[in-house]
Amino acid sequence: MTPRATGLFAEQLKALREAAGYTQEELATIAGLSVHAVSALERGERRRPHVETVRALSAALDLTGPTKDALFGSARTPLHKAAADELSGATLPLALTVLLGRDADAQILRDWLADEAVRLITLVGPGGVGKTRLVVEIARGIAAEGRTRVVFVPLASTRNPAFVAPAIAEALGLSDVTAVDLPRRARVALDIHPTLLVLDNFEQVLEAAPLVAELLASIASLRVLVTSRAPLRVRGEREYAVGPLALELEADAALPAEPAPSPAMRLFVERVRDVRPDFRLTPENGPTITEICQRLDALPLALELAAPWMKVLTADDLLRRLRHDVLLSTAAPRDLPERQQTMNATVAWSYQLLDPDERRAFRRFGALPGLFPIDAAAAVLAGRGGSRPGSTKRSTRRPA
Repeated sequence: MTPRATGLFAEQLKALREAAGYTQEELATIAGLSVHAVSALERGERRRPHVETVRALSAALDLTGPTKDALFGSARTPLHKAAADELSGATLPLALTVLLGRDADAQILRDWLADEAVRLITLVGPGGVGKTRLVVEIARGIAAEGRTRVVFVPLASTRNPAFVAPAIAEALGLSDVTAVDLPRRARVALDIHPTLLVLDNFEQVLEAAPLVAELLASIASLRVLVTSRAPLRVRGEREYAVGPLALELEADAALPAEPAPSPAMRLFVERVRDVRPDFRLTPENGPTITEICQRLDALPLALELAAPWMKVLTADDLLRRLRHDVLLSTAAPRDLPERQQTMNATVAWSYQLLDPDERRAFRRFGALPGLFPIDAAAAVLAGRGGSRPGSTKRSTRRPA
């Protein structure tokens, strides 16, 4: 029986070769490598073998399942800072802008991740609020420390929950893995690595939530960060609600100010400066900019979509158009996902994920302005006198 070798790649390779009964020359011939290459690998002189080299050796040794995963895992083990940076940061999207207005959120999440008892954190919030941007910032900071492997799994294009397991397996470097054996195979590959698994845009594959729970139950060294428009609702999950940026002025801020005095205004001004580098917040335009941010509900995506219009519009012109929702369907940067190129598309993406009852509730809640108490929500859903949800009869009393 082939042993499960552990430790460094060099140690594993030698143990597996000897167990197979090959000399270095024989293994080199079967794998299509030079004897010098095999010898250098076993002596540890080449501690970061190319993935194609590892595949050739794995095939020559006829490795499968956990033994194969263990060999590949040891080839990815971070042995020094440079290797750790390469390993941990490679799968994370690179941010093209500076994260603004999220210092408090980031600190809370870092504190939670420092707690060994917290292993599953779900960032919940509406589309365009900046969940992905925030989680990538947190994950990149963890990766930079070099002690934790960070694996990013984008799921926005995954609609079938059955495809979540293959997506995670691919990100972990595992092949031919099903949802049934993913926890076992991942345990072999990750047990010696503290790993942070980032699952982005989980809202449309919520039925795969039990798989996440099973992974956490199987792998002690694993932690998971999730972004979703709805919680996973599994045991051990800690939810973090990501809200819009703050609109309140900082206590010691006064116009004119550099940068803008509230997180929402600061983000808007920074994006305006991308198209108008000379733009400044002044006592004259400050109230209009504040109302623009309020009109956009301080949603980061909405602010970023509206700001480029300041290249051709004055602040007053932009506000007038926003009051009539003129810009909601106007396309934005081409490098954004299609679902985020307009605010209409962002809302539609969320709406399409709802079942019929939830869509009816969404439409009815639109009759309630601003924040509203749960009693008002219940009254609107029930209709007058507790009539059926689909009733068209209007209530004569406005909910409190």
